[in-house]
Formats: sequence, structure tokens, C-alpha cells
Amino acid sequence: SGLSHPTEFDDIGFELHRGEILGFYGLVGAGRSEVMQAISGITRTSSGTITLEGKAIAPKSAADSIDAGIVYVPEERGKQGVVIGLPIFQNISLPSLKRTSKSGVLRLAEEFALARSYTERLDLRAASLSQDVGTLSGGNQQKIVIAKW
Repeated sequence: SGLSHPTEFDDIGFELHRGEILGFYGLVGAGRSEVMQAISGITRTSSGTITLEGKAIAPKSAADSIDAGIVYVPEERGKQGVVIGLPIFQNISLPSLKRTSKSGVLRLAEEFALARSYTERLDLRAASLSQDVGTLSGGNQQKIVIAKW
């Protein structure tokens, strides 16, 4: 509550409960992306608090927010959300490399299993998990961004 940034937004507050999904809308330049980037640790706030499950958190980086269970799903999925040129399964497994590797070696079967579990739940429309993510529709690319987290 009371989140502020010196140049982008002032005194933002809201409450979100388990199982709810929050979306922001507004005109370009209204600050919606900047608020979400601050909550997810991408940019810093000048004041305010973020409380998650009764505990105050102060993310200093995106990694801090991810560890706390907060992620940013960008609106510019092709520029910020997916890695064009990489296959679907690798786009999904990138944030989970510790889980899909052993002694620094990637385990392809683990990457595919992880990707398959998420794409089935999100009803991804693709010919193969080896398909370049850049060949997917915008909606399916957005599913990949969500599947990462």
C-alpha cells in the first residue's frame, strides 16, 4: 500500500486474495506497466509496502519477487516475454534451469516434461514443443510467458 515512484506513480494501493488474478488497464503512459514492474522488483519504489501472506517484502530485484511468488507478465511478449528463435520447451524451462539440470548439464527429458505439463494445462496450440516460439500466435506466446512461472 502507498507505493510511490518519484516520476511514474503516487500512492498506489490494492488488496489481492489467494486465487485472484489482478490486471491493470489504462491508456498508454498512464503508469500501469510501471506499477507492475515496481511490484515485481524490476524497478524500485520510493515509498510504500508490499505485504504478501501477512509478511512485508521489499523486492530489490526481479529475482527477489520471483522467490516471493510475484512475477511480471509483460504486455510486449515478443520483446520482453519470450525468446524468439528458441523452441517452446526452452522458453518455458529457462526460469527453471536448476530443476531441469544436474551438475550443470541440462536434461532434455526434464525440460520437455516440464513444458508438456504446462502447455497441456494452458491448452497451447502448437505442432510440437520443439517449434520456434516465434511461429506461435500472440495468444499462444502469452501462454508461454505464463507457463514460465
